[in-house]
Amino acid sequence: WHWENFSRALTNRNLPFLIFTFNTLKIFALNVIGSVISCTMCAFAFSRMKFRGRKVLFNFLLITMLIPFAVLMIPTFIMFNKVGWYGTIMPLVVPAFFGNAFFIFLITQYMKTIPIALDEAAIIDGANYFQIYWRIILPLSMPVVAVQVVFLFLGTWGDLLGPLIYLT
Repeated sequence: WHWENFSRALTNRNLPFLIFTFNTLKIFALNVIGSVISCTMCAFAFSRMKFRGRKVLFNFLLITMLIPFAVLMIPTFIMFNKVGWYGTIMPLVVPAFFGNAFFIFLITQYMKTIPIALDEAAIIDGANYFQIYWRIILPLSMPVVAVQVVFLFLGTWGDLLGPLIYLT
C-alpha cells in the first residue's frame, strides 16, 4: 500500500478527479430535483385523479419501458444536437424533468396503497388537488421517493454512455 497515491490521484492536473466528482454530483442533484417533482406529480395524477383516458395513458407509459435505449440513442442525439445542447450538461439533466416511466410506475403503485379516505377528508376541509399532493400524499410517499433517489444516484454515478455521447 502506498498512501501517497491517494493524494496524487486527487491532485493530478491531467485527470482532475475532484472536478469530475463535483460535475457528477451536480448532474445528480439536478436529476433528483427534476425527477422527484415530475414523477411524483404524474404518479399522483395516475393514482388519485379520475380522468378519461387514464388507463390508456398509464398503459402507454408502461409500453414505453419496453423500448431499449439503443433504439433511442441516435434520434435523441440528433435532437439534442439540433437544439444546440451538444457539449453541455443539458441532455443529461433536462430529460429528468419530464419523468421516468419506471419511477412513475413505482410511485403510482405505492400511492395506490395510501387510503383514499385521507383525500376525502382533505377535500371536506377545503383542500384542492395540489394541497392534497403537497401536504398529504408526498410526505407519506417519502419511502418510495428515497428509493427513487438511491436508484437515481446509482444510475447517474454509473452512467458512462450518456456523458460519453453528449459531452466533449
